[in-house]
Amino acid sequence: MSDKEIFQRFIEEVLMSGPEATLPCNLSDYWLTALQQSTDRCLENLATERPEDDDSLSLPLAAILHILCAKAGSAEFHVPMEELFNNFEYLRIELAIEELRRKTDYLNEPATLASIFTDRELRFSPSAPN
Repeated sequence: MSDKEIFQRFIEEVLMSGPEATLPCNLSDYWLTALQQSTDRCLENLATERPEDDDSLSLPLAAILHILCAKAGSAEFHVPMEELFNNFEYLRIELAIEELRRKTDYLNEPATLASIFTDRELRFSPSAPN
C-alpha cells in the first residue's frame, strides 16, 4: 500500500471518527504501530535534517492537528513551530505509553483530549494478579 493510500485510510478510519479516535488509547493496534513508526521516522529525519522522507510527516502531523483543533473548539488557533515540534515528542511518548499499557501488566491513565500534549503527571501501577 502506498503512503498516499495509507494516509487516505487513516483519514477514513481515524480522523473521520472524531477527535477522540485520534487519542492513542483509542487507536487500533494497526494505527498505533503505524503512527509510532511514522512519528519515529519523522523525528529522526528532523534531527538529522534529512528532508528526503517527507511522507513520514503526514500521519503524525494529521493526528496532532486533529487533536489541537478539538482542543481549540471552534476557535481559530495558532501554534508556534517550537510548540508543534514539542507535540511530536509528546505524541511519541503517548504512543509508547499506550503500547506499554497494552503489552504489559502496568496500568496507566490514558491521555484525554484535555491532557494530551501537556506536562501531565503519569501514574503507573501493576495490575492485580488474576
